[in-house]
Amino acid sequence: MWTPEGENQTDLIPAHVTRVMKVGRELRIFFSGKEGEYGDKFEGVLSIRLRLGTQKIKGNQSYKHEDDEWELVPYSVIGQFDDRRFETFSGTWTEQGTRCRVDVLGLPPTVNPAAKRKKAAKSRKSRKRRASR
Repeated sequence: MWTPEGENQTDLIPAHVTRVMKVGRELRIFFSGKEGEYGDKFEGVLSIRLRLGTQKIKGNQSYKHEDDEWELVPYSVIGQFDDRRFETFSGTWTEQGTRCRVDVLGLPPTVNPAAKRKKAAKSRKSRKRRASR
C-alpha cells in the first residue's frame, strides 16, 4: 500500500503483490495496481535485501497510460524490515518528487530465511527423537 505523504488512509493507492521470489539474500516483490486519479495501470519489482537496518533502494516502475503507451519512471525507497521474520517492510517511496509511505505486509514465510531455519531445526530434533527410540 502506498499512502501519499500528508494524506489520510482514504488516499491509499493499493498495489497487489503478484509474485515473490527469493534470489540469494534478496526478495524480489512483483507488484501491480491502478491509480485512482488517472486510471493508469502500473507494475514493477521491488528488490529488498534480507537484512535488518535501513536500506536505500532504487528501481523503475512502468505506467500504462490510457493511450496504451508505457512509461518507465524511476523511484527510490528508504525503509527497513520491522522484525527478524522479514514479514513486513515499511518505508518512504519517492517518485517524480512525490513521497509516499509504503508498507509491504504479510510476506510469505516460504521466502523467510528465519522461518526456514527454525523449521529445519525442529525437523532435525524430531528425527533425533525417533532415532533414539
